[in-house]
Amino acid sequence: MKKTLSNYYLATAFIFIAVVTLIITAISHSTQYMVLNSSTQEIRENILQNYKDELKNRVEVVEQFIEQKNSLVREQLESDIRNRVYEAYDIAYNLHEKYKKTKSAQEIKAIIKESLRQIKFNDGRGYFFIDDTSGNCILYPIRPSLEGTNIINLQDVNQKYVIKEFISTALAKNEGYTSYFTYKYKYKEDAKRYEKVTFVKLFEPYNWVIGTGEYLEDVKKDIQKEIAQIINTIRLYN
Repeated sequence: MKKTLSNYYLATAFIFIAVVTLIITAISHSTQYMVLNSSTQEIRENILQNYKDELKNRVEVVEQFIEQKNSLVREQLESDIRNRVYEAYDIAYNLHEKYKKTKSAQEIKAIIKESLRQIKFNDGRGYFFIDDTSGNCILYPIRPSLEGTNIINLQDVNQKYVIKEFISTALAKNEGYTSYFTYKYKYKEDAKRYEKVTFVKLFEPYNWVIGTGEYLEDVKKDIQKEIAQIINTIRLYN
């Protein structure tokens, strides 16, 4: 009887220990699962937050770039056309110095004209023009029929005397900026008036006014293309 009772207590103890062990194991596994699940969720949230922060930073950088570029449109335009006219002036001056002892003034003028006529820039829309201080058109590549005629009374769409202002600016300061509004010859069906900014410089040997201009609208479009390319690059490496 005592042996049977002893075996009973022993079996009960084993069962109790087994149950407790099972409970502890279950709790341990459950805890590990909860910790693992919590860690995975936390990692996922951290990665997502980091991605959002990075995306926000990139958007802010692009916005700042766009704002900066837009604020500098006119400044960039003026710098570009000024440098172009300086290039044209240097070409004219060097040709004049090269031939002044061997060729006539008329021959040198023709050489300078044809040299500048061939130069195009800004995707082909940029060109040089030359007027003399009396308003005679010397070089006008997009409308060569005007060359040799007097255009002193040429006005823009707001009745502003464009050529007179070119001449007065060049004579007063030797060089400078002017602007006027016109329709684009390329788009005759477009009734919108576009502002064109011009830089002119006096070429003293022949009393010429050498210049070039650019539509403000075209520069804005160029900048928009540049911005779009940068945004596409950011997307590519995202």
